[in-house]
Amino acid sequence: VSRRGGVGKSTVVLSLAISHLLSQRGGEELCILDLDITGLTWLDLLSGDGIGMDGRPIAYLNELIDIDQPGPSFDFGRPDSERVLRCVADLPIPGIGKHVGLLSLADWPRTNRFLRQTIANNRASFGAFLSALVLGLGHRFKRILIDNSPGFDAPSLLSLAEIGRAS
Repeated sequence: VSRRGGVGKSTVVLSLAISHLLSQRGGEELCILDLDITGLTWLDLLSGDGIGMDGRPIAYLNELIDIDQPGPSFDFGRPDSERVLRCVADLPIPGIGKHVGLLSLADWPRTNRFLRQTIANNRASFGAFLSALVLGLGHRFKRILIDNSPGFDAPSLLSLAEIGRAS
């Protein structure tokens, strides 16, 4: 998958989600983990009003990251599965009568600038955080699709998760 922006990564993830939901395995729960810190693609696609299927405002991945943490060495932490799953929104996929879980970042400019720099400077901590996210989501979801930011390639994300799991 290309590391450039605007090449269709989110479209591929949506196509995979629809294909899965319409397949014989469509009864298995699916979650989209939106790690794209450059914009709100998934919320625009699935919930323009920021409200989940349960009528509550969508919780965001940002709630698991303490962006006001002082000091140059940032620790993303390892949220437990209960905290991770509380931030998942159940959203319908328009036109097919099925829903997916979505764990997404809120588009807060301060957060996004901070995260870009912090991920680059604290790769092992981000790997542990990513691993905790995936493991937490695995308590509920059989399939997890990751949509990433331009500049993050999939092997890097997966290797970061492996590093985090090992530490």
